[in-house]
Amino acid sequence: MLQAAIATNSEDVYRYTIATWLPGTNPMADYKDANNYLVRSTFDILTTYMGDEGAEIARRLERLNAELPPVVGGPGRLRPAEKTISWGITRRKGKFAVAILTERKEVNPILEQIEKDFGRTAIRRVMAQAHSFDPSSAADEPKHDSLPDRMPGASIGHVHGYPGTLGCFVRSHEPDPWVGAISASHVLGRNGKSTAGETILSPGHPDGPKSSDAKIGTLERFIYLTHFEDPSDNYLCCQDVAIVKLSEVDKYEIPEVTWAWCPKEDFKRLFPIKKVIGGREVAERLGQPVYKVGRTTGPTRGILDIVGLQRQPIRIDKRHYIYSNLLAVRCENEPFSKSGDSGALVYTEDGCAIGMVIAGTDQFTFVSPLDACLRDIKATLLQ
Repeated sequence: MLQAAIATNSEDVYRYTIATWLPGTNPMADYKDANNYLVRSTFDILTTYMGDEGAEIARRLERLNAELPPVVGGPGRLRPAEKTISWGITRRKGKFAVAILTERKEVNPILEQIEKDFGRTAIRRVMAQAHSFDPSSAADEPKHDSLPDRMPGASIGHVHGYPGTLGCFVRSHEPDPWVGAISASHVLGRNGKSTAGETILSPGHPDGPKSSDAKIGTLERFIYLTHFEDPSDNYLCCQDVAIVKLSEVDKYEIPEVTWAWCPKEDFKRLFPIKKVIGGREVAERLGQPVYKVGRTTGPTRGILDIVGLQRQPIRIDKRHYIYSNLLAVRCENEPFSKSGDSGALVYTEDGCAIGMVIAGTDQFTFVSPLDACLRDIKATLLQ
């Protein structure tokens, strides 16, 4: 598939999250900068929600981070991004707490001591490494047959790529206003292989024909992602988003607002997304249900479980990427997302958009925060 929320709006937290589009590099390509960002972001997020107790946990996590595989590789120090540990903010017994995800069977001594010393921690085992479903397998996942084309949740893809999900409609303001659609960068940007101006299809091939009849627009911008295995240019990945400039306006009607499928009416009608929320507004909804409609699984419900998730490894197209500031949605009776759902809009029952699906396991779906995605792609929600 192509499968966080920043827990504070502090400019300090955003200091190292400025992303660039091809061609270019990310300011976190420096080992020291990336690790400094991770330490500062962890401290800011934990203290924002847990005060002095969060600050002490952040200091211990800084020591733990120094023992883990680096978030940035380089000659002589690159190690596989395996058996790593990630952390963020969750809610436990009505109070904010630290959520720690680990794939290690053994208990790390630092984590063991944190759990002993602080009641507000929730250590959870992830049975397998978090991964974005291999995009080459997306074509093997059948397209959900009840969703109309060119609407939120519909199939979308690069003319030379695999299908993901159309997230929502937006308005770009640079240099002149125009209406576009967004999906995940690793869907439409094809992990850095794409170029601005290339054709985007909806439905994406092979869900539909690879012809001009399926063209919805052209790729305008996308956030550049760098995989962990490249020893010369590694860094923390943040937002995972691409924007398409709609061009085939004569073949369908461009909406006046962003629509989503209404969970209160069993996803049988559309309702308008009223706003994008981030930061504390998202954190206050921890433990509440959220929804998405994806190309593969259609409508699903999950529980918003973690915000501000740091140093989360995600596998895309058989390569490792290390993400920061993710949201995590806990799956209920079935997976919240599968291969082909990347890019899907994640929203609340009352019509607030919070993010876009980028990755998942059977236990969690990982989500890029929409407020940060729109900021970095220089667009606003169509309303």
